[in-house]
Amino acid sequence: MTDDLIKNIKSLHTTQTGEERIKRNINLQTDDVVAWCKKAVQQADIIIGHGKNRYVYHNGVAITINIHSNTIITAHKINAKVRAMRESDYVCLPEFLYQALYIPEGEEWPPRNIINDPEIFVYIKDFGAQPGDLGVVAEQNGQVIGAAWTRIIPAYGHIDKDTPELAISILPEFRGYGIGAKLMKKLFEVLQKNGYKQTSLSVQKDNPAVRFYQWLGYEISDERVDHAGHKDFLMIKELGGMDKEQLLRNPEIQPTDEIIAGGLCAAYKVFTKFVNELERYDIALMDWRYYNDGKAWLSKGEYKWTTRRGTNKVKPICWISIWRGFFRASFFFGFDIKKDLLELSISQNAKELIRNAKPMGKSMRFLSLVFDVSNEEQLGDLYTLSEFRKKRVK
Repeated sequence: MTDDLIKNIKSLHTTQTGEERIKRNINLQTDDVVAWCKKAVQQADIIIGHGKNRYVYHNGVAITINIHSNTIITAHKINAKVRAMRESDYVCLPEFLYQALYIPEGEEWPPRNIINDPEIFVYIKDFGAQPGDLGVVAEQNGQVIGAAWTRIIPAYGHIDKDTPELAISILPEFRGYGIGAKLMKKLFEVLQKNGYKQTSLSVQKDNPAVRFYQWLGYEISDERVDHAGHKDFLMIKELGGMDKEQLLRNPEIQPTDEIIAGGLCAAYKVFTKFVNELERYDIALMDWRYYNDGKAWLSKGEYKWTTRRGTNKVKPICWISIWRGFFRASFFFGFDIKKDLLELSISQNAKELIRNAKPMGKSMRFLSLVFDVSNEEQLGDLYTLSEFRKKRVK
């Protein structure tokens, strides 16, 4: 598939409508869309064929190309759909079982037949034949690119006959886009519908995924040694939803990048991008400070400028708090400019938030706009509102 595209790369083209669609879908800032797509093909993370189309994945973007006409049809950000696992999906389980292995950085990957080891193969052997065999998959452009499943088996994470043990796996090229969280949340729903009260898993102690599982609500209940001599955590999660939980509550523990990353998990990449991008607007995120009224550490984006008379001014643009799996950005505007806010180039979701916002305060009425942010698509609204507020405070 890759060879076909590389061989015909000079023939790749698109229509004016396709060019406009691609720019709009991924907010592409370039005058030569075709050249950008050709470069993506050459540097692709993976290329997958499905019918007459080839799907080129590069840096979180999926490009659709008609292989017969060499037409670049569209491009969009990776946004996998999650659904219940079907019997026809079971054929994918060997690959996902292999990809689920944890191999520390610097170590060589074992041969694929390692999954035939009885201690490992038990996770998929005759899957679907017994109670507790439940699963979900993530699809991108009709291709299954991730899976999460449970079994009640005498394996590393076994608790009892009423607790399914969970496994999750995503193809390497599709990691880091929030697909794992989608899979897990959907699987928790499936387990609850089937009457299960809790689920377990086993994970190597030094596997970075431990933080991800803790974010999902798993707690370490025991430490064991597996058949290969690795120290594993046995983790258990009670099934009952994922309520919003504010973090950074301990006044004795000052926030660090590591602590924030552990709380945000997949959203940490979004958070760092937001903070770095604010600098383009001359807005800096201040040091974290513990506020007794809210019993939490908060930060704020501040805009500093000098007046014509040489007076230094500082104004807060937004307030930032850290929650499990997302960060919260809060803005405050005078109620009298609600109409101006609605005329900004922002998403419909943001406009709906503004429309529904109730006035606060007695002497000075104002609007409080709160955004819970976990993906990059939400950042555009934050930048627009930050720039708008910056102009208003001058």
